[in-house]
Amino acid sequence: MAAEGGSAFAGQKVPLIDASMALKMEETCPTPEEVKHLSPADERLAAKEYSDGELNKSHAEVCREADKNSAAYLLAKRAKLQALIKEEWAKIDFSRVHVGDWDEEAGCYK
Repeated sequence: MAAEGGSAFAGQKVPLIDASMALKMEETCPTPEEVKHLSPADERLAAKEYSDGELNKSHAEVCREADKNSAAYLLAKRAKLQALIKEEWAKIDFSRVHVGDWDEEAGCYK
């Protein structure tokens, strides 16, 4: 589709998802009032649960944005790659390639 007739996204700038956005997470420490009743193990567990929740929210947001915006980028990139493959394939000289049937031609492997 894209290699023959071009892409609907050809020549357009499309957004690329920044990998650092997928990893960005705010580090917030609980206040002393929130953790004064917790043991060190409970503090670590509470901090882990909080960061896991924030990571899951951030990951869900990144996934939504990726689903919304990355299809156009991938289609444009695929069209460009297919055009490059077609162009480079046309440059290959196959005149020296000998293809034969192994059973019928004894020297086809030369």
